[in-house]
Amino acid sequence: MARQARVKIENAIYHVRIRGCKAKPLFENNYDKEMFMDKLSKSMEKYKFKIYAYCLMDTHVHFIVDSYGGDISVIMKSIKERYTFYYNKKKGSNGTLYKERFESTIIESDGYLIAASLYIHRNPKDIIGYRNAPETYKFS
Repeated sequence: MARQARVKIENAIYHVRIRGCKAKPLFENNYDKEMFMDKLSKSMEKYKFKIYAYCLMDTHVHFIVDSYGGDISVIMKSIKERYTFYYNKKKGSNGTLYKERFESTIIESDGYLIAASLYIHRNPKDIIGYRNAPETYKFS
């Protein structure tokens, strides 16, 4: 069965999710998360999109991305490829890190924008040590 085409709109804002493959962590430590943020910054420079909210968890990532007229698939491919190259070089391996293609939902209302932002910023509550202070988590 063929997968459905991704719904895209020019100048859309998206809630995007990336998940690690087979429950493997995308990030083994904070340095990996810093490298992901570096790769994200490089993609932002090239494609001129904006990130309004994000949270890097060990096995997945959430973003609110304003594509600013860019193609969300091209943007996410850039981010994922840059980080995969770093990670595979570090591990001396090859192949994908991701469970599947990224998930995205177009944010079409202020209510959904607020709800997605709250959801993303609450993610650190699942990390030991941040349950009562998610705002102190460095990667959100």
